[in-house]
This record gives sequence, structure tokens and C-alpha cells, in this order.
Amino acid sequence: MKKFASCGCVTLLFVLLALSCGVLVLGLFPAGDESAPARAPLPFSPAAEASAPSLSAAPTTKAQTSTPAYPPISWKDLVSFITEDRTNWNAYRPGEYVCINFAIDLVHNARERHIPAWVVGVYFQNEETGHAFAAFQTTDKGMVYIEPQTDIPYIHPNIGSPLCDLWTGGNCLGVIEEIVFLECDADAVCVEIPAP
Repeated sequence: MKKFASCGCVTLLFVLLALSCGVLVLGLFPAGDESAPARAPLPFSPAAEASAPSLSAAPTTKAQTSTPAYPPISWKDLVSFITEDRTNWNAYRPGEYVCINFAIDLVHNARERHIPAWVVGVYFQNEETGHAFAAFQTTDKGMVYIEPQTDIPYIHPNIGSPLCDLWTGGNCLGVIEEIVFLECDADAVCVEIPAP
């Protein structure tokens, strides 16, 4: 079973820049069709696989990320939320608090403020571990993807392309094999849902 784990590929420069500036790049995000045919739920329990020799997630303290129907917000409002949110200040702890936990917590915090958000998982070609981050529906930039560990937006993820940050087009992870939207509970047990 593939797992979500975080890669320490983001440079210290971007982390420091994100913390000191407190804002995201106001570049354009391509709005694409995120719809995908609904499939049977895929159970995902990284906590159950904690003994595996990979970086797997453990329980987080936040509530379940159920899918409420909130209206999209503007890019400006999203930047304001991301700037104020402190999920990226949490410490990364291999095997305990990893990418899926960051994504669940950011989505939970957004939904508490009635901001539409989803946990997104990507699986990479020829890799056992994937990566999790957050997606936000905006009124003016379409679906926006944010790395919750650094608050850096991703270039619109596409199957067959590497997952890269928007600031440089660099700091890429693997080549995307599959993109899934997830609903996760506080124990980081996730099921796949249809793309919004």
C-alpha cells in the first residue's frame, strides 16, 4: 500500500521567506477541470503502517475533515487566511507528524473559518510514498494548491508532471502518477472522495 510522507526538499530559504514575508506570491494559477470519475473509497491508514520503514503519519489532534459546502473565497482572502494560520509552525516529526497531518490540520483550520478546503494526495511514479497537501477553491484563481508545511503554493498538479512549487518552478518532488482528494479523520485515516 502506498503511503504519504513528506520530503524535506523545500529549502530553508523558502521557509524563512514564507515566515518573514507572511504572504504568498500573487502569481496566476491556471484553473483547470478538477473533476474525475468517482471511484470506490480507498482506505488509507498511515498510523496502522507506522512500523513500516517509511515516513508514515500518526494521529493528529484536530477533528475530522468532513466536506462542508462553503462558497469559494477570493485569492486575497485565502492569502490572508494562510498568513494568519500557524499550521506551518508545527514541527515535522518523522513517523509522528508528517505531510498528511499538516494537510489535515490546515484543512480543519480553514473549514472552521468556513473556507472551502480539501486534503489532496498525490502518488508518484515508481515511488512507494506519496505526498499530501491542501487545495482551496477560490473565486478568481480557481483551485489553488498549498503546501501546508511552508505555505508555498504548488503549480497546478497534473498527472505525468512533477509536483513543483510556484515560486521557482523548482523544488520538485516526483512525477505525479495519481491525484486524489481525501476525507480524513483525526487519526489520519483517509478515504478517497470525488474531486470538487
